[in-house]
Amino acid sequence: ADKLDAYHLVVSILYDKGKLEEAYTTAHDFLEQLGESIPRAFSKHDANMMVEATSKMLIDLSEESLLGMKEMGRKAQSLLKFYSSISVAAVLFKPQIVPFFSCRSVQLTMKHGICKYSLIGFVQYAAVGCGHGTVSVIRKACRIGKLATA
Repeated sequence: ADKLDAYHLVVSILYDKGKLEEAYTTAHDFLEQLGESIPRAFSKHDANMMVEATSKMLIDLSEESLLGMKEMGRKAQSLLKFYSSISVAAVLFKPQIVPFFSCRSVQLTMKHGICKYSLIGFVQYAAVGCGHGTVSVIRKACRIGKLATA
């Protein structure tokens, strides 16, 4: 737990100092140490496919089911915390991969339960879905964004 907090603090400091590439690389490397596989390149086609796949996971999500989700365990929360941090750095340093991070956050939430970082992932997914989806996906993304901010 201490190691996770220390790495997150380092990433936050690097980001605050404007060292986006270092913040991104540090978070990326740590996520890989935790067993996550993060692509080095992520095309628009990859983004569209991942947004569509994530959209299918959210078909039956309602406010009631969102509120009724189990609480996420500590390890998964740590992953989401790092995904939240890396996505902020990626917006400015490597924007083409942001859809991967937002979709992965939602996927982890749907698999492991909800935590405070899940809401960030839902809102990011809603924004990404509006830019990378079909009309159907955009409608679902807007609905998810509204749910997350309710």
